[in-house]
Amino acid sequence: MALNQFFRLIALILLSSCSNETNKSDIDYQEEFNSITFAFENSSILDFNAQQDIDGEFLSDFINKLDPQKSIF
Repeated sequence: MALNQFFRLIALILLSSCSNETNKSDIDYQEEFNSITFAFENSSILDFNAQQDIDGEFLSDFINKLDPQKSIF
């Protein structure tokens, strides 16, 4: 019985450590967003002005598309 509880404890520790590793993200979303908008400003034929056209709703939609499960934000 004690051996069974020991294995359950080991399994719990193993699963929780794996779970913590998957939640870590090496993505810098601010840098990615700035890179995308900069590239779009420079290549767009639509005269896109990031300072004027980016508002709270635009940012919210962008974040939802990047992270639909909201595991980072």
